[in-house]
Amino acid sequence: MSMNCCRRNDLASRRARSLIRRLIIGLALSAASAGCAAPGQPARSSRSAQHAVRAAAHGFHFWRLGAGRGDPHAFVASEHGAGGRVSRGLAVFSSADGHVIRRLSRDRRFPVAAAASPDGRWVYFFRASDLAPGRCQGNGFTKPALWRMRVSGGGRPQRTGLRTTSLAFSPDGRMLAYTSVRRCGRTIWIVVRDRKAGTTHRTLLARNAPTSNNAVVTAQLAWAPDDEHLAVAVAPAAGINALFVVNARTAAKLPARAIKPCNGREDECLDPSFDHMGRLTFLKWRNQLGDHEERVVRWQHGRAIRLITLSSNQSARRTASIAADAGDAVLIEGGIRRNQIWRWSRGRITLILSSARRRPVSDALWL
Repeated sequence: MSMNCCRRNDLASRRARSLIRRLIIGLALSAASAGCAAPGQPARSSRSAQHAVRAAAHGFHFWRLGAGRGDPHAFVASEHGAGGRVSRGLAVFSSADGHVIRRLSRDRRFPVAAAASPDGRWVYFFRASDLAPGRCQGNGFTKPALWRMRVSGGGRPQRTGLRTTSLAFSPDGRMLAYTSVRRCGRTIWIVVRDRKAGTTHRTLLARNAPTSNNAVVTAQLAWAPDDEHLAVAVAPAAGINALFVVNARTAAKLPARAIKPCNGREDECLDPSFDHMGRLTFLKWRNQLGDHEERVVRWQHGRAIRLITLSSNQSARRTASIAADAGDAVLIEGGIRRNQIWRWSRGRITLILSSARRRPVSDALWL
């Protein structure tokens, strides 16, 4: 009887703590909605709740609370059903502990986050199963429509008018870059729009035959904090992955060679992102027998520094998303048996989310 009583007391205590925690989170989120509708941090104490409410009153400074001083507080990712076969939609997660802050959509067409607006109000996404009909259908060239929805979760998704899976905003919000496929994939451009001046500049990404095995139809784009330079990662084939940096306002085409850490014969790089100091962070590995290590590398002024060497469980050629950075934080996604998401910050790597078997989480993107 005593043991059963202790168990009941323990269960009641856990439920009480859970209820209190939910009330604190609810108050913080309500305050955040009143202050520019930014999502709140799951509170663990009255002090952190006070910090959350105080931050909410100052608008988007709220985003800087969380995992560590200066780190982005939240990321958005796709949730899937059992075995990843059924899509459940997009959700916002805490970068401190991986808890769901807010579910943005219920969508069975596999939405994938492509970018977040600089002010943190909007997340842009495409639906992986929502392929554009037309004459290009059947030859491998598809252009999913790009949508956006409020990070606050209010309202329905809005169609943007763009057909792309590659999108990036400059830090000041003035410049917009995206890929555009023309003539059924024969020509692929990076389109850069100066939204203030109303001008458009195009950089040639690739010219291909529609039946080419090495067709480039998209790219990973990341803006430098100078609002002028753009990192471009391309993967025309399984064994060819390269990373370039161009002047987005003037470049007519990509350089002949990738940046130095990625221009060796076996060197491959993807997933670029700049931090607020202009340092480029990316995933690097060597495509050669016996070298299976993946590294997260930081590059600036021609010098490369290895930040992390991923373990076999973290990498295993399954690191799908790296996003930096408001300070020193990097999201890493991978895992052999179960998809997991880690956060690296100030020399330490922390597991923040391990996908449940019935609800995998993938394609993480910083907000």
